[in-house]
Amino acid sequence: MAALSDAIIFLSLTLLAVTVATFVLAVSFLGRAIEQSSEEEARIAKEQAEELDKTIRETQKRLDEAKESGEVDEASRELEGYKGKKEQFEKRRAKALAGYRLLTVREGILYPGAVLLLSLAFAAAAKPLTTVSGPYALAFSYVLLIIGAAGIGWVCYRLYRSLVVVQSVATIPEEVQLKRTVKAFEIAMERHEEKKRPMLVLRFTEPGPPFKFEPSTDKVIEFHVIMLHGDVAKSVAVEFYAPEGFDFPGHETSHRPSYAFAWPHALTANIELGELVYGRACREKLTIKTPPQGGTYKLGYMMSSIGFRTGDIVFFEVEVTE
Repeated sequence: MAALSDAIIFLSLTLLAVTVATFVLAVSFLGRAIEQSSEEEARIAKEQAEELDKTIRETQKRLDEAKESGEVDEASRELEGYKGKKEQFEKRRAKALAGYRLLTVREGILYPGAVLLLSLAFAAAAKPLTTVSGPYALAFSYVLLIIGAAGIGWVCYRLYRSLVVVQSVATIPEEVQLKRTVKAFEIAMERHEEKKRPMLVLRFTEPGPPFKFEPSTDKVIEFHVIMLHGDVAKSVAVEFYAPEGFDFPGHETSHRPSYAFAWPHALTANIELGELVYGRACREKLTIKTPPQGGTYKLGYMMSSIGFRTGDIVFFEVEVTE
């Protein structure tokens, strides 16, 4: 009995050191374990959603058939079968999330450490009882030693599960590693292309919008286009749009087609700016003829170049007052 107590004490102290060393090793793989658990949970959730859709379709089919036959047993069995599958999905999702928790401080070192300290205390308490005469002392020492041995067995099992998780994330299949490498390369290339792609911005010369003009007059507004980042912007152009009653004297005008997604039939003036390089601003002028009726009007513009387009019309206001 004394030898068994000494063995449990020795194993408890040894496993304490092993638990700390295992945690130090495992925590370096915690990020991968969380990522892998999240991917596994997402995959299980997708399977569950597909199974639910399938069950709904099958149940609806059974219900349609039951309307004709008057029997709903088949539909009930479909729903009962899905309940069992749902429980399986929930268990799989819980298992997927439980994997990385073994590598955290609480479940990787706090719980095993507490159990080992209890096993150590039980073994130390059982050792002096082996020298005490009487059946009760011997039986109590056996109970303490059994509890201590059970704690050691539980910690060994936890260490085994932790090492299994570490192995699963450390030995990534070659195909998965290749996909990650390709994905990282694609992201890097996209960022590189994004930096090279021109980004243009238009600024009106002060005073800027809202512009205040008199009715039926020609007014000139100045603006400049700047490239925020990119190498070279080629075929830069600015299209200005105005509602009915306005005109752009001195500029070739047209009307947006009726099928245009935004602002169909609007008056359009296209100003070609040519090539623009980073760090230099291109200054231009636009002549606007205001309508005879007063009011606040919305005009707009859209910039474009090879590899760049604003996508949406940028609006600005023109107030026509006496």
